[in-house]
Amino acid sequence: MINQVECSPAINRYGIPVLTFLVDFQKRKFKVYIVICEKPSCVLLYLSAGARGKTVIFSIMGITKMMTPATKFLDSNKIQYSMYKYECDAKTDFGHMAATKLGRDQNEVFKTLLIHHEKTYVTAVIPVNCNLNLKRAAKLAGLKNAEMVKPADAERLTGYVCGGISPFGQKKRTMTLVSDRALALKEMLVSGGQRGFSVGLPPDVLIKALDARTGDITDDQ
Repeated sequence: MINQVECSPAINRYGIPVLTFLVDFQKRKFKVYIVICEKPSCVLLYLSAGARGKTVIFSIMGITKMMTPATKFLDSNKIQYSMYKYECDAKTDFGHMAATKLGRDQNEVFKTLLIHHEKTYVTAVIPVNCNLNLKRAAKLAGLKNAEMVKPADAERLTGYVCGGISPFGQKKRTMTLVSDRALALKEMLVSGGQRGFSVGLPPDVLIKALDARTGDITDDQ
């Protein structure tokens, strides 16, 4: 029977978060450490027992962090975000499927589109239950007019595959437009850079990270 448990969080000398649990079990004291590692991404759980503090790793739990150019961008800029993984079995309409699989309102899940005027490319982030208004998007971007980028060109420019195009970590950095419908939300979900993977963060954080412009660029479907 465990008589007592004490927990204390700390940062070790390598800058890694560590939770230390002091456990009193059958008149013996144990220290249990939970070490959260990012490289490789996992959680190590190990035990220190006895007066000499001999350490033995007795469990490695496979808690894996998705690593994509999008998460690398967020991590390198020290931006906090939530990760959402789901099974992607769609070939089109990825945004609606993401909302359904994650049990989120469609106005909380955003799709990433690319538009262009001649050789000027712009990323537009809008709710999955809306259509992009090209005329208003072009005006917000300062373009004379705009048209949608073809899927193959979007993949080449961003380095992502369609259905997994994220506004973060694109191969070619572009101006970003965000629908003003995001401003009323506490959290918005966008692609994390892979099909079946989304990241969530407050709209103001996303807008600041991408130096994005916001405006009325959508129409109801």
